[in-house]
Amino acid sequence: MKIHPRFRLNGLRPGDDPALFCQELEKTLPVGEGSAAYARETTDFLYRCLDTGRTIRCHTSGSTGVPKTMEIEKSRMVASARMTCRRFDLGEDMRALLCLPIAYIAGRMMLVRALTAGWDLRAVVPSSRPLEQVEGRFDFAALVPLQLYESVEALSRIRKVLVGGGAVSEAFLGRLAECRLPEAAIYQSYA
Repeated sequence: MKIHPRFRLNGLRPGDDPALFCQELEKTLPVGEGSAAYARETTDFLYRCLDTGRTIRCHTSGSTGVPKTMEIEKSRMVASARMTCRRFDLGEDMRALLCLPIAYIAGRMMLVRALTAGWDLRAVVPSSRPLEQVEGRFDFAALVPLQLYESVEALSRIRKVLVGGGAVSEAFLGRLAECRLPEAAIYQSYA
C-alpha cells in the first residue's frame, strides 16, 4: 500500500522507524488510560499497511453476528477506501477524525482512507465523546451510534459523518432532524 505524500497522522508523517513514530504519536494523544496502547496499535497497523505483504488480518466487531477474523488483500482495502472517498466527495487535505478502535475493520478503514487520499487524520483514544478530546472542525468522521448519541451538541463540528456498527433509532433520527445541523451530513452504513 502506498502512502499519499499529503498524509499526516496527528501532524506526523511516518518515517523509517516505527518505534520512534509510536513514541511521537503517543505524545500527541491526550494523556490518559489507553493512550499508549492505542498509539502502539495504530502504529502497528500503519506500518503493516506499508510493508510488502499482500494481506492484512482484520477483525469485525461482531455487531452483526459472531466476530470474525479475516485476511483482507491490501488492494481491496485501497479500492474500498477510494470508493468511499468518491461516494462522499472526500478529497486530499481533508481533516478527518479517527475515534474508533484500530483493532477492528472500521477504525482500520479510516486509516486506509487517510493514507490513500492524503488526509490530515487526527486520532483520539476511542470514547463515547471523542470530540471532547480534540479541538477544531473536521471534514469527515466515522462514528458508532453511541458516539453519535453522546456527541449531538458537537456534531456541527463535523461536515460529514458516517455511522456504522449498529442501527440508529428512528426516534434519535427525528431528534437529529430537530437539531438542524446545517454543517453536518449524517450517513448510516448499518443495515
